[in-house]
Amino acid sequence: MKQLFANCSVCFVVYSFFLLTTACKKTDHWNKPCCFEGPACNAQTMMVAPRDCTYTGGAYSKPYKFTKTYGPDGRVNYLDGYEGPFWGGPFFTGTVHYQRKRVYMLDVNSRDTIMTADLNDCGQPVRARATYNTPWTDSSAWLYVFLYDQKGRLSQLQRDNQSNPFNPIIYTYEYDRYDNIIRIADITFHAEEIRYIYDYSRPIKGGYYDSGSGSGMGDHIWEILGDLHTQPHHIMTKIISTGVGNGAWAYENQVVNADGYLVYYEANIYDYIGGGIKVTLLWNCGKSHSHNAPGKS
Repeated sequence: MKQLFANCSVCFVVYSFFLLTTACKKTDHWNKPCCFEGPACNAQTMMVAPRDCTYTGGAYSKPYKFTKTYGPDGRVNYLDGYEGPFWGGPFFTGTVHYQRKRVYMLDVNSRDTIMTADLNDCGQPVRARATYNTPWTDSSAWLYVFLYDQKGRLSQLQRDNQSNPFNPIIYTYEYDRYDNIIRIADITFHAEEIRYIYDYSRPIKGGYYDSGSGSGMGDHIWEILGDLHTQPHHIMTKIISTGVGNGAWAYENQVVNADGYLVYYEANIYDYIGGGIKVTLLWNCGKSHSHNAPGKS
């Protein structure tokens, strides 16, 4: 009986190790988190415009939400885009530079450093600083700390204003079994919660959704660069936000191309019937940046 128990124990350990290694493709050590892989293709350009003329929220000052170019290593080397939702969010325009476990961005005009982040072994940000410039406010620097779960998914984000670094806001991220985000919650002041609803009959290989929630949370800029992956694996049908950006967005008329990537959708904003946005996505399926180890192509 003791010999049988010992044999079973060995089998269990071997089986557990097999499950861990097959579920985590890039684990180097027993307790080291996985690298969470993004889509094979990268959203190079996101064009957003008012869906019709009845919406009174204004108009985008540019015909796109973001567009970017890539260097020989496949990583983004130039970005022109908005980090926040709608067309009035903080803008980031300039060159992007990677130096091993660090990424930084220089403003196209001033050449000031407007974003810098330390990266982990998976190429994901762990500590970051971003300077937000908007048409209606002076520049403001925000500090971020990113935490990941054992699957390599973003699990917690801490945001701090550099002018008041002792009053951070902490957001937690919850996922379904398909790795889609289903809830983001402010656990510091309980001032904001965002819930996400999906059509599980329509899986996608890649998508990028504009929303009115989470402005300034801090994950947008690194998501755009491809260093962070929180976008869904199924068609998103609705987000419901309480607190900041209170209301709901409903996503409609969504088009997925033959390769499984979302290329067009429309959205009703905050339940405003008849008004909203239309979005077109252009994908780069060449040698696009993924979770390569820092310093490697």
